[in-house]
Amino acid sequence: MILFFCGNAAPQATAPNPHAGNLLALVSGVTWALTLAGLRSAARVSGGSALPMVVAGNLIVFFVSLPQAFPVMHVRWLERSRRAVSRLYPDRLRLLDIDACGAPCSGV
Repeated sequence: MILFFCGNAAPQATAPNPHAGNLLALVSGVTWALTLAGLRSAARVSGGSALPMVVAGNLIVFFVSLPQAFPVMHVRWLERSRRAVSRLYPDRLRLLDIDACGAPCSGV
């Protein structure tokens, strides 16, 4: 594994700083190993299941990142759903006398 980090790679468009990318990969691998070790340890202590710990971690991340999701910009859900239905079932909208844009059909 050490040989992966000893080489000198030239910067490319997808990897402008290969050394920093290698360092980030190393840190990511170490933290994932610590996560798995912690989950195994929690499962051993709690009697066989680390599921509550995983659920709690996901809920914490959800609530911490929730403020970044709002405010949601105005989305025209009705227009988008009509457009999606018109792509899937173009002849069904003729029964409703509505075309893909939401206007009455002139040819029916």
